[in-house]
Amino acid sequence: MNRAVLIIDDDVNAQIIMETLLRLRGLAVRVAADAAVALEILERDDIGVVVVDVSVPGMNGIEGVRRFLDRGCCGPISCMRVSTYCNFFSAGQPS
Repeated sequence: MNRAVLIIDDDVNAQIIMETLLRLRGLAVRVAADAAVALEILERDDIGVVVVDVSVPGMNGIEGVRRFLDRGCCGPISCMRVSTYCNFFSAGQPS
């Protein structure tokens, strides 16, 4: 069985875009809006890649991934940090 990509993002539009693009490439995709649901998916499904929004509600995405790995609910996984948030101040642009 092919390992799936798990998308963790509370933004429905981001979920739809990422899921559609990945499915068009022939990948199996699971979607979770928060880390608690993601943990259930990781315990149940064969996940190979986790695409996580760092600002999901509840525990943030990075803490969620740490907890997933600490609980040993999944084998080796690749984690990709994704954020669509843009702040001109953090980018060094003048106000």
